[in-house]
Amino acid sequence: MGRMKEKFMDEQQRRDAEMQNQYLDDGYCCGQQCGCHEENEANAAAYAAEYDAWWNSLTDDQKEQLFKDRDDSEKEYYERS
Repeated sequence: MGRMKEKFMDEQQRRDAEMQNQYLDDGYCCGQQCGCHEENEANAAAYAAEYDAWWNSLTDDQKEQLFKDRDDSEKEYYERS
């Protein structure tokens, strides 16, 4: 169960990072001249498919446990702050 929790938490961090990158000023972008945008989109699609397959392989009880673990982790974080 620890591996599932770890993968779930990694996914949460990845999504948080994506959200932060979304709000970067367009002035810092190369205007899609570097080719990295297509590569990033391809990697994101491949990762999303892998994540979806993993998520769909979980039972409802495992999914509930992941959300419980996330909530417990957030609660612990805020209690330390």
